[in-house]
Amino acid sequence: MRSLIIVLFFSLFLSGPLHAQIASPIEVDSFLETLESNYAPMTFKEGRYGFLWSEKRAQLREKLLSARSTHEFYLIVSEVLGDLQDVHVSIGLPSSYQKSLPFQTVWVQGKTIVNYIGDDIVRAEDCALEVGDEMVRLDGKSISEWHDILRPYVGTGNARTDLNFLTHNLLNRKEARNALFYAEDNDIAALEFSRENGSLFRCHLKWKKVGLPMLDLQTISPLNSERLSGLAENKQSLFWSKTPDIFKKYYSSDDMMTLKSLTNTHHEMLNLDVGLRTSWLGEEDNSEGKKLELGAKEPFFEFPEEFKFKPFKPHLLMKPIWFLTGLNAGTFEYEGQRVGFLRIPSYVPLDLLSAHLGLKNVIKYLNENSDWLLVDQTNNPGGYVAFSDWIIKAFVGEIEDVKHMKFKFRSNRNVMSMYRMLQGQLEVENDQDEDENYKIDLKKRYGEKLESELGYLANAFANKGLELSAEVSLSVISELTSELIEQPFKKYICDEDGSLNLVGMALEYALGFNPVGQYSYDKNKPIVMFINEMDFSGGDATPAILQDYGRATLVGVTTGGAGGSVSGIQHGLRNSFSYSVTQSLMMRSSGQLVENIGVQPEIPFELSVSDVKEEFKNVLPRLLKTLKKEQVIP
Repeated sequence: MRSLIIVLFFSLFLSGPLHAQIASPIEVDSFLETLESNYAPMTFKEGRYGFLWSEKRAQLREKLLSARSTHEFYLIVSEVLGDLQDVHVSIGLPSSYQKSLPFQTVWVQGKTIVNYIGDDIVRAEDCALEVGDEMVRLDGKSISEWHDILRPYVGTGNARTDLNFLTHNLLNRKEARNALFYAEDNDIAALEFSRENGSLFRCHLKWKKVGLPMLDLQTISPLNSERLSGLAENKQSLFWSKTPDIFKKYYSSDDMMTLKSLTNTHHEMLNLDVGLRTSWLGEEDNSEGKKLELGAKEPFFEFPEEFKFKPFKPHLLMKPIWFLTGLNAGTFEYEGQRVGFLRIPSYVPLDLLSAHLGLKNVIKYLNENSDWLLVDQTNNPGGYVAFSDWIIKAFVGEIEDVKHMKFKFRSNRNVMSMYRMLQGQLEVENDQDEDENYKIDLKKRYGEKLESELGYLANAFANKGLELSAEVSLSVISELTSELIEQPFKKYICDEDGSLNLVGMALEYALGFNPVGQYSYDKNKPIVMFINEMDFSGGDATPAILQDYGRATLVGVTTGGAGGSVSGIQHGLRNSFSYSVTQSLMMRSSGQLVENIGVQPEIPFELSVSDVKEEFKNVLPRLLKTLKKEQVIP
């Protein structure tokens, strides 16, 4: 990112004094044009939410141009993005500032229920909060009022997901995600709760505040004293001596050091995931209840002792590789059956190459040691298409194009370069070189499809991105990538006919599985996948694909409906910010979209207030009883 100081320098010449205009027509038009040329679901959103983008664009342009402060400008930008009602769409402001309260809530049975309490609040004399209490008001507003206030800025497009997100947004507020609440930056939160017996009680808690707030260029001086307290005077003096005279005309030394500090926090804007990973006050040992997080490796529920859960333990050489997959697995006993368990916290492994190898290892183990498989994909924020496809292939055996997910793209150079890169991997310099024979084989199998899908993307790109591309199946990329990853292994541990040589057999013995073997879960064994409204993107796609293959029974509630791939965009003009957009639309084999719709389970299963109060200890037994009643499991 160019320094904000440089941006300010140019702004002095573009539009005169800073207070005269916050955003120029060039800046506003750049933002709106980039948004509309990259956001794939725009036409779909127009039909779903009843607006015409060309008309809305003109209105938004005037509002952005009329902004009187940096805060107001960012607030309007947040409103523009919020109008799209898309959990993939978020803004990242030049700020690391956030504030949180020392408890967590979850939305169940139409209520906002406390599920976790930090140590500070447990010991507070005026707030005898208990797990299971219902939060009914915050700072004088009801939960429904807060929902109406926040939805235009942080709506997800799925009503149930909105309500669950709301509870986290209320208690853990990040300025880099939502400019709204800092208009009322109170030190103390006024809270009202309801107990199970219907009694009401109130308490006041102090917000924990960390990070650097967004800087409003209109009111730069009042922000200085607190932010500059830790800066060394000699560094400030040196910096000021090198500051151009034109800036000294408008700003003091303290002002310029504040701007410098702000530019150093710009890296915060690059974190565009949807996560609810938060830091809560209090010590873990003295807390009450159970935290919930997106992407947590451990399941939110527990295994009763009588289930005799045995975690998967790979061979010694595989332990570090298994850790990098990010997966969690094991087996347990239930009514005489051996049940395999696989927790997929996200589709973003710590290392993709390790994940490719570790997945083979665990699928072989689960297939040999279970009669049916329970896959826990709850609270999954999504991730890589390749990792999702590898897991799907391990469940279905072979990818079938007619049943697999397709994508329609707002084409750009990045997605086309992915295809070009893989095409380059298949180019052969010397067809007499035996080491390159595998490339010839791969090109025969994948080359035509790569070229065809690249053509779809190129045609859409040539039309200035105004139309979506024809459907492409990213599974071709996933499968080809898998083959390319395995090739170095095959070169050293396989004979010409593909069988393991002595080195390969020794490695298979050491690892406990063949690293180039193909492993899948037996098609005659049932697979059940547990889903919820906090599954997004890949967390939508994977259960949708398994449902379309007829390979897994889905149980839980409808997923979040983030139906496409996401791309980050940097807006680097006078007002610098980043934002993410949905750059493709996911199409199921039936032609149905996932965007805002999500994936519906065959077996409904919802959490209850009792589950929260019991720290989710009875969730798994209740889930299994439901599956038994529905005759899904043996």
